[in-house]
Amino acid sequence: MKRIWIGGSLLLLLFGLIAPVLAQEAGFRPAETSPTGRAFPGPLLGHQPDPPFRNPIYPSAGVTVTPDLSLQESCPHDAVLHTFTIRNYTGRTETFDITCSGYTWPTDCPLTVGPIPDHDSAPFEVSVTVPGDACRGAIDMVNIRVQAQSSPYSDTVVAETRVLTLTTPVWEDRALSYGTPTDSALVYWDAGAGPRVYQIGGYGNGGAVGIYNPADNSWTAGPTEPSPAIAYTVDGCLGRNASGQDVIAIFNDTYSGATVWHIYNIDTNSWTTAAVPSGFPANGLWATDIASGLPHGANVCYISGGATVPGGGNTSALYRYNPAAHTILNLGNFSLHPAGFDFHSSWYIPAGVLPGLPGGGVCVAGGVDSGYVVFADTQCYNFATNSFNTPNADLGQLPVAHWGGADFTLDPPGPDFQLWIVNGMDAGFNLWPHSMYYSALDGAWHYGPDPTQAAYRIEGDAYLN
Repeated sequence: MKRIWIGGSLLLLLFGLIAPVLAQEAGFRPAETSPTGRAFPGPLLGHQPDPPFRNPIYPSAGVTVTPDLSLQESCPHDAVLHTFTIRNYTGRTETFDITCSGYTWPTDCPLTVGPIPDHDSAPFEVSVTVPGDACRGAIDMVNIRVQAQSSPYSDTVVAETRVLTLTTPVWEDRALSYGTPTDSALVYWDAGAGPRVYQIGGYGNGGAVGIYNPADNSWTAGPTEPSPAIAYTVDGCLGRNASGQDVIAIFNDTYSGATVWHIYNIDTNSWTTAAVPSGFPANGLWATDIASGLPHGANVCYISGGATVPGGGNTSALYRYNPAAHTILNLGNFSLHPAGFDFHSSWYIPAGVLPGLPGGGVCVAGGVDSGYVVFADTQCYNFATNSFNTPNADLGQLPVAHWGGADFTLDPPGPDFQLWIVNGMDAGFNLWPHSMYYSALDGAWHYGPDPTQAAYRIEGDAYLN
């Protein structure tokens, strides 16, 4: 199940082709324009099938449970509810024992239902949680026996849960986000309380933090960022600090007046600040992109591109940031576009995913420079050789020159690993209301489903594979 925030609303993407379920978050805002009307990179002012019919003539004595079969389809990680109704014809007020058996997926059954008066009824629910690694089309069945406690009467029914097997991707609206910023960071993480998506800062948001809970499709407010808020956050580093706590670090943006980094602590739901690490521009960088390694087991972030003044990119540097030590190392410059680039896409690549990156790496794609040149080239930094591979050698060129979109990786069950870009702008500074992804399985770029809203200067993240 995919969840993406676009233009102040969450969209749900069901994409069975990637199997069995994909999910992502992205903070999107409708396009804003310059006074001339052109967009620019500078500062902005379950269905449940009908059950089989039962014989409507109930016995003169006994118990019946309907439906005979409850069939539900859902996605990995989802808790699926099967609802049944007990009808008491035992001739007395009766309590019924519930016994569930035959299942392999996590299942929660009530121990008893009742007391239920004679010739009356009561519902009960059986909850089945679809495992995160369940393949599309997988099925699990629960045999449910309902036994009267003080008489010999019983009935047996079945709850069947299947993983969705959609073949046509679609987008669906979700809850409105917390505020409507542009250039905000958006990060998914599960710090132990279940999946959450954190929307940090952004232009027009006054340093607000929004926390999205996919379980109940709701947003809550987190603590306000220290002043002055970093308005053009654009992206954030997910990592663990020296105490092992989960944090999101955002960097000063050359524009908003912040002279330190702001660090949001997910575990304590609080903010701290930290001096700009030695080796990083003291005034910060504008519109960098950040690839976090923590979702793949590496407590490190890679900061690429950006600009020393608001506008298009004028640096092509790659920095490695250690969140635990709060240190920075300049790894050198990408050569795909020597003039520099910002509002580009970047991804952390685990070891063994791409042939040219046997030890893993970080890849960048597209962007815009300070001369408003937009390009489609890609390039990767190779962890095994500590050097930059040849431009376009690992990913080829993007299908279209692009900047200002949401980027994230998806690691669906099976052998594939995908690098996604959603929405943004093309080389003519026109909105590009589409999506595309690189598949490591076939080594090619593909177009994904079109989102329902066009937007740019956005960020994204993925969860639940």
